[in-house]
Amino acid sequence: DMNNDLVTDYPSGFTNPNIISVASSNQQDQLSSWSQFGKLSVDIMAPGENIYTAFSDNGYQFSEGTSFATGYVSGVAALIKARFPDASYAEIKGRIFAGAKQLDSLDTLLASQGRINANNSLTADPNPVLVIREINVKDTNNQALEPGETVELEVVLENVWRDANSVSATLTSTDPDISINLATVDYPDMAEPDTDLSTSNHFASPTVNFNITLDETASIKPEISFTILINTEDNIIKRDFTITGNQLHNQLINNTIQRHEQDEIH
Repeated sequence: DMNNDLVTDYPSGFTNPNIISVASSNQQDQLSSWSQFGKLSVDIMAPGENIYTAFSDNGYQFSEGTSFATGYVSGVAALIKARFPDASYAEIKGRIFAGAKQLDSLDTLLASQGRINANNSLTADPNPVLVIREINVKDTNNQALEPGETVELEVVLENVWRDANSVSATLTSTDPDISINLATVDYPDMAEPDTDLSTSNHFASPTVNFNITLDETASIKPEISFTILINTEDNIIKRDFTITGNQLHNQLINNTIQRHEQDEIH
């Protein structure tokens, strides 16, 4: 139950484009209460509670964990590869993201904002799939948005599948204390991830950053929510995010690094 954007977990937190980081869902299509999450670092969720599975004593029992959730995503990846034998890792990952069932409860928790759906992934139209990978508050003071301040907001995007050209994005917020002075920005063209994992031409910052102001009479806020509509030549993608903690008040983030008997690296 930690935000991996603040306390990174490995190997799921590496930025390699051929990695999918998986959270756990319950039978109500909600994030499991104990699952990690992270808008920038955790991609998608899959069932991970009350999984009836084989155990080493020749019996079966119910169990839970993101290890089970990850197995479902691996299974969908295998189905995609069986249906599309020439699919690259980018197409497999892109289809998994594009096919995800969108859930409002995941808007600010997971990059894809969804739970896996095998049929949707197998039938998804080939289109660019863009997710948010980095959010930076930029000002000349303390790199935080405080009451009365105007700052630039940089939203870095990753293109998961298919070349994305003529990309623009429009920022909105329902927070009454936020004024968006520059709401629409353009992005450079973003290629589909290359088979050479060392290249990074599938990441892009806007050519000019968004510009926002927090009202000088605003009270200190724990978070501010935004929606970004990303336009490409082929489709429109909706992504949601929040800015929190030290992005708002220049506060230190204190958290406990997880410990587990199998996590010796921690």
